[in-house]
Amino acid sequence: MNAVDFFSFTTEAWSAANAVAALLSLTAHWVTESFERMSAVLKVLLLNESHTGQYLATKYEEMLASWKIPLVKVHLVFRDNAANMMKAMHDQASPSFRCFAHSLQLVVNHGVLAHQAVLDLLATCKKIVGHFKHLTTAYSKLQEMQEQLQLPLHRLEQNVKTRWNHSLYMLMSVLEMKMALVAYAFEHIFTVLTQYPANLAAKVVAALEPIKETTEAILADSTSWLFHW
Repeated sequence: MNAVDFFSFTTEAWSAANAVAALLSLTAHWVTESFERMSAVLKVLLLNESHTGQYLATKYEEMLASWKIPLVKVHLVFRDNAANMMKAMHDQASPSFRCFAHSLQLVVNHGVLAHQAVLDLLATCKKIVGHFKHLTTAYSKLQEMQEQLQLPLHRLEQNVKTRWNHSLYMLMSVLEMKMALVAYAFEHIFTVLTQYPANLAAKVVAALEPIKETTEAILADSTSWLFHW
C-alpha cells in the first residue's frame, strides 16, 4: 500500500434485513504503474453506536489508520447520499462524491414508487402474484392458460420491498401474462388489472426500464459494488 501515491475509496454503512448487525465497509481502488486498475476490500467494521456523522468519521479514520494510509493519499471517496455519511467525509476533510447509482435509486423510490397510485398498483399486483405463489393448483391452471394462448411459460415475479427492480419485474410479468390471467379469472373468482391500472403499469415499466439498463451498466463496473438494488 505504501508504494501507491493515491487511493480512491468506496464506503457504505448498512444493516442486513435479516440481522441486527450494522456494518461499515471500506474498499480501496488504485492504478498501478502499468495502469492496471486494482481494488481491495480493506475493512468491514461492526457499528455498535448511533450512526452519527461524527461516529462514522471516527470509524473511517480508524479504518485508514489500520492500513497506515494518511488522509493526504485519499484522492476521492464515493459514498451514498445519506447526510451522516456526507458529514463524516466533511469532518475528515476527505474529498467525496455521491454514488450515481444510489442517486438513481432515490429517483426511482421518490419520483416513481412513492406515488399513491403506483403503491396501490403494486399492492394489487402483489396480491395477484401471491394468489399463484401460495396455490400450486392455481399456478398449474395458469400454465395451462399460457399454453392454450401460446404465451411463453414464464413465472410471475414477486415484489421485494427493498429492491425496486423487483417491482419492475413483477409489473412486467403481470403485463406479460395479462391474457392468461384474464382467462383464469373467467373460471375463478379472481381480481385482474382493469384498463386504468394496466395502462399505469405499462407507463411505470416504460419509465423504469431505461433506469434499469443504466443501473446494470453501472453495476457491470466492479467499483460500483456499494449500490444494493
